[in-house]
Formats: sequence, structure tokens, C-alpha cells
Amino acid sequence: MFNRSFLFLRSFILPLVLVSFLLTGCKEEVTSPEEYHSDQLVLQQMVLEDSSNSSFEAAFNDGDPMGYFSKELTNVYPIRIGRRITTASRTINSTVLTDTAYVTATYNFTGNFFLVASYDSAAVGDTTAIDTTIVKPFSSVVVRKLIFAKVANTRNPRLNWRLIAVSLPDGGTVTNNLKINKLSVYLPNGDSIIVTSPSDYYLNKFPGMRRQIPVISRNQSVTVKLEVFSAYDVDDLVVLTFGADPLGRNRQKVRFSLVSSEPATGGYNKVYEHTFRPTQAAGYYHALMDVMSNGSIFTDNQPFENKVWGMPYIVR
Repeated sequence: MFNRSFLFLRSFILPLVLVSFLLTGCKEEVTSPEEYHSDQLVLQQMVLEDSSNSSFEAAFNDGDPMGYFSKELTNVYPIRIGRRITTASRTINSTVLTDTAYVTATYNFTGNFFLVASYDSAAVGDTTAIDTTIVKPFSSVVVRKLIFAKVANTRNPRLNWRLIAVSLPDGGTVTNNLKINKLSVYLPNGDSIIVTSPSDYYLNKFPGMRRQIPVISRNQSVTVKLEVFSAYDVDDLVVLTFGADPLGRNRQKVRFSLVSSEPATGGYNKVYEHTFRPTQAAGYYHALMDVMSNGSIFTDNQPFENKVWGMPYIVR
């Protein structure tokens, strides 16, 4: 009798205990649909709160037209220019693979490009001689990517993820007439950043890691070189925007100098360069390299065309 009872326990009860143990032991390895959904929401919120994201949006939206004094002889003479965003939407998609999350943020901007100008060539540089304001509607799409690492496995998804790297923003209006081919940034410490595909070039968020977000002291010189394809033989307007705080204040715009222009299939390969000095207070900022067609700026009847790349940087 005892032997039959023992055999029953061994053949029936013990397997149940073993199955129960295995299920319990594997519980933390399985991501439930609820946990996955929570991860998606938390990652979206962390993208929107990231300082490199907010600094880009602050730099991209000019708000009011800013001073710009043209020396070009054309049918419109710009005095101030500015890009004002009227609507902005964001689509954030994430793929979670065990301990790493890959996020793509796509921004759709619509707005108006303001060209405050004069038809009188004598008005060049004279802010009191404005006789026209030309408004050019535009739509622009900008894409940037982010990588998160899972650093914990708590019940609060927000404590489980840490943003470790961001790509450079890449976008502009829909046009085949302009293209940014290469960005070269020469930093004060002798390092350089060379980019040919901004969506595939990641900058790390933390010190000591390879390709860290540049840290620049106030008033140090940073040289930026931009290689551009343009369908136009005339000089395009290439502008560096930097220094905007999270509220869009203290923004500075400076024009790149044209270094060279060589004929290419379907247009011209042009090289532009500028050296700037960050003067703002310590914090996160974004530098925007904005390429605008000559017709966008110097005519009243051609649409607004542009391509833009960005680069986050830190002032200490």
C-alpha cells in the first residue's frame, strides 16, 4: 500500500510541483502586453522631455522674423527673415528588444516663412525702409532617432529606461533641388565630428562614452563646414542658428560663407563654412544648419525650399 502511494506521488504530484516551479521561475522573463504598452508610453514621454529634443524645437521655430541684411542684387532685398511654425505633430515609434529600445521620432511642421523686404535696392541694410512682407507657406518633415537602455526591471516602467544616445535631426521641405551631403564640425579640443548620414550618426548622452554630445566652454570657437548639392548656379542662403534657450530666446542667426562651387551632374557641389562662439549660459542647445534656395529668399514668387540638419551641444 505504501509503495502504491509513493508511486502516485512521484508520478502525479511531483510533476505538478515541477511545472509550478518552472512557471514561477520564468515569470520575470516574460513581458506582458500591459508591460509592453507601458514601456511604449513611457518612452514617448521621455523623448518629449529630453533636453536635446526641446532644444531642437526651440531653435527650429524662429517666431518673429530676425534681422538679415542682404548684399545680393535681385528683385527682392531681404531685411528680416523668419520661419514661424503654426502646427506641429509628432509620431513616435519604438521597438523594444529585451534590454534596448530603438525609437524613431518624426516631426511634421507646417507654417509660414516670412520675408520682410524691400523692392528698392537702396534699402539694403536699412530696417526703416521695409515696404513689403512676403509670406511663403511651407511643410517640413524632420526625423531623429534615439536609443534607450534598460537599466532596471521595476514595476514602474519610467525607472527602467535610460536614454543613452540620439541621432542628428534630418529634414526639410520636399525638394530635389537641395541636399546636404556632409557636415564637418571642428571642436576646440581638436576633436571633429564628420557626418554623412545624420539618422545613422549617434551622439552619446553621458561623459566618457565614444561620440559624446559636444561639450563647449563659452566663447570657444567651433568651425562648421557644410557640403551641399544645389540645382542652382546662384549662391543659396546657408544659415547657422544657435543659442536658443528652451523658450526660444537669445537665438542667433549667422550666414555661412561660400568657400567653393563646382559643377556637378544636375547642379553644383558647394562648400560653406562658418566659425561661431557660443556665448549663452550653461545648458543644452541645438545648432541648426539651414540650407535655403536663393529663390526662397530673393524672389517673391518662388516657393520656400530648404534642407536642415541639427546637432545638439552642451555649454558649460
